[in-house]
Amino acid sequence: MLKAHIEAFDFSIFRAKQPLDLISEHAQTRYHLAVFGAPLIDRPLPQKPPSSVAPLEAVYIAQLYKAISQKLGVEVTSTVHFNHDAKLSALFERSRMAFYSAEGLKELARDQMADMSYFDTLLGEFCDGLYHYYSDEGRVGLDRVVDTVKGAQSLQLSDHVLKPHVVPNDREGMCHQMANDGRVEWCSS
Repeated sequence: MLKAHIEAFDFSIFRAKQPLDLISEHAQTRYHLAVFGAPLIDRPLPQKPPSSVAPLEAVYIAQLYKAISQKLGVEVTSTVHFNHDAKLSALFERSRMAFYSAEGLKELARDQMADMSYFDTLLGEFCDGLYHYYSDEGRVGLDRVVDTVKGAQSLQLSDHVLKPHVVPNDREGMCHQMANDGRVEWCSS
């Protein structure tokens, strides 16, 4: 009975599809990067921080000011309050540069990979992997910032789709992204 059904079936309705055609069609789906990995993408150079703090960076900058305030023992609301200290000024400028480097990684996920969740899951990996650095009760303020940044430089990442594009400045910038998203607080209230 089954044999008769198979012999009677019109198999001409099926046609062979070339492997490259299948891959081209699959490339149009959101699953393509997960299955085949990220293509080599020329990542543009990160944007340089603007001369004045942009609204985009207000939260992590406020946290940096608070950490610097704690170190200096005076309220800091602007770089004017610490521009006499070369180390603090360099740390502040480096933090901004690193934040914008990580912003470039976010733009890569959004614009060239068409999926912001890639950046969000990578940020989650940093949050999870750095938890013991940024939550250490014995370390606050700038010590906590510096410890967390050092930890980020050696953090082992999973086989994340963005991993091939992560550079050292991104790793530091991810710490400031975490602060900007409210996931990390450098100083206890």
